[in-house]
Amino acid sequence: VWQDRELLGIGLYTHFQSYAYIGLIATDPPFQGRGVARAVMNHLLAELKTNGNPKVVLTASLMGQPLYQKMGFLERGRAAWYHHLAGLSKGALPKGVRFFERDDFEWIIPLDFAAMGGSREKLLRLLPFRKGIRGLICPELGFAFINGAVIGPIVAQNLETAQTLLKAALTLEFPAAPLVYAAPNNSQICSLLEALGFSLKHTCAYMELDEDTRGGNSELCFRMGSFAVG
Repeated sequence: VWQDRELLGIGLYTHFQSYAYIGLIATDPPFQGRGVARAVMNHLLAELKTNGNPKVVLTASLMGQPLYQKMGFLERGRAAWYHHLAGLSKGALPKGVRFFERDDFEWIIPLDFAAMGGSREKLLRLLPFRKGIRGLICPELGFAFINGAVIGPIVAQNLETAQTLLKAALTLEFPAAPLVYAAPNNSQICSLLEALGFSLKHTCAYMELDEDTRGGNSELCFRMGSFAVG
């Protein structure tokens, strides 16, 4: 949203076939409360409607949640940031875990599709080859990516595999205190993180536009990546 040449507000979406994430909605503080965020949202939703009309989801700050509710978004759970401030024990990877190999795409992509209800293949094929990103694998059972100090996404067939991947991640070097963005609607991951020494940092509302038609299996998704990029 522009006024003359002055940028007032921004927003983006990432479209994964059957669903889309809206994120990074921001308004220049002097212009907050003047309809800028609503204009951004209206534009994004109109674009998505003509681009396959996918299921639309987002995470909302306390400031943004009332606007999204007025626009038809319903809260479906809480997404939570956890961080690990204790000293980490570096060492070898646990048995059954190894680093990512290119052939792993053959089973990672369908497992991720089952968890998310839409294809993130293009994103997943980029992740392992970006600077600072490391991939950990429990073959055929689950995977985790670590981007700097942020652990995730983690997609696993069961809680035991998610636990193994998290423990493996904590053996690595981190540039800062490790962070995990716990997936909404999967209460198992919060208990697991606390058992591994993570502390709750903050939460935000996970919201969907109207009824949930996305599909997918939230029990397979233990940790999201940034909601801006899915």
